Amino acid sequence: MKILILTLILSVLTLHTAAGNTWSKNDKVTVFFMCREEKDIMDVALADSTTLQKYLTVLTTKQFGGNCSRIFPPILLSVYSVISGYQDHRKKQMSILKLYDPNTDLQAGYILAEGSPANAKETSH
Repeated sequence: MKILILTLILSVLTLHTAAGNTWSKNDKVTVFFMCREEKDIMDVALADSTTLQKYLTVLTTKQFGGNCSRIFPPILLSVYSVISGYQDHRKKQMSILKLYDPNTDLQAGYILAEGSPANAKETSH
């Protein structure tokens, strides 16, 4: 039980990466937690926008299902696009980011990051 609680706490702390106040294409981000598919990160973001309990439940479900994973050691990736912005359960501005590996130009996955999209034109829906 202690391991599960520690895992949840670490997931919450590392999912919200704080590298700046705004996000735009080609920004660099250190990734500790990532989802493979857009649908999975959207589920996490929706839960994050409601309550901490719902957020932790969805996060744990996605992690145990293999759809989202902690990344250790953390890796440096680049923002391919800013999917959307939203306000989380703490009333902080968040962004949903699609990432790519700048070394290979391959899509890497999706994350949530504290901060807002730099420009409304940059968000892709």
